[in-house]
Amino acid sequence: MVYAVEISPRAMKDLIRVSIPRNNVVPILADAMDPGSYKNKVSEVDFLYQDIAQREQARIALRNAELFLKKTVSLY
Repeated sequence: MVYAVEISPRAMKDLIRVSIPRNNVVPILADAMDPGSYKNKVSEVDFLYQDIAQREQARIALRNAELFLKKTVSLY
C-alpha cells in the first residue's frame, strides 16, 4: 500500500487521477508537517519515501517515521 500525502488541492487532482487505476495508492489531502491529522488513515509501513522541498524536511521525515514506520525488534 502506498499512502500519498499532498497539501496542494491542485496537485491532489492529478494525484487522484493517477491513483484511480492503481488499487494500492491512497491519496491523502493533508500537510505532511502534521502527520497526526492523517494518522487515522495510514497504517504502519515498511519504509517511508519523502519528496518535498521544505526548510523543515528532515523534521517532517522524522515525525512521519516515528508515527508510521513499523517497529522492529533487534536481535542483538
